[in-house]
Amino acid sequence: MSEPTRSQRLSVQEYLDMEMASPIRHEYVNGQVFAMSGASKSHNRICLNLSGLIEEHLDGTSCSVYVVDLKLRIEKADCFYYPDLMVTCEPFDADQYVITEPVLIIEVLSPSTRQTDLREKLAAYKSIHTVKQYVIIYQDRMRIELHQRVNQEQWDAIILHRLANLELTCCPGKSLNIPVERIYKGLDLPPVVREEEGEYEIV
Repeated sequence: MSEPTRSQRLSVQEYLDMEMASPIRHEYVNGQVFAMSGASKSHNRICLNLSGLIEEHLDGTSCSVYVVDLKLRIEKADCFYYPDLMVTCEPFDADQYVITEPVLIIEVLSPSTRQTDLREKLAAYKSIHTVKQYVIIYQDRMRIELHQRVNQEQWDAIILHRLANLELTCCPGKSLNIPVERIYKGLDLPPVVREEEGEYEIV
């Protein structure tokens, strides 16, 4: 996450009022606000690929997928984030701008958000009792980290590469299995299949 855009700490209401009037999106952590950078074409393509597949899977259920521009409120961490994708089963008219009970969160890593997504947001998202899966997608190579809740205290994590399927089990009904290659459709990336001591083997 970048440096705070203001030195003065804001209350939650001050942040919400500012955000409604601002042309730039900001995330909020403990009274500090952080301006968000624009997304790359690769980032955008991955989000579009996933959102379409998830939306089709959720058709006819009480859950919905939202992309990029909706705020996620995490009271325990005193923060507002803008995840790349969220699935929630909250009533549609609960709040038009804020989600509080997602079941699935997906972030696509960018250079400016990498450390935040892998550390601060990982801990914050796990603190949300409704979240069942948190998916971290690399945009510069075919690598996906899937964090999934085992129970209220325990999480498992697995790494997926080109030949694997991403299984989303957080939504009602049967699980959704998405080939990793399908998530990266339209991108020309090296298919990394193994990592050892920081080195990547390309096949």
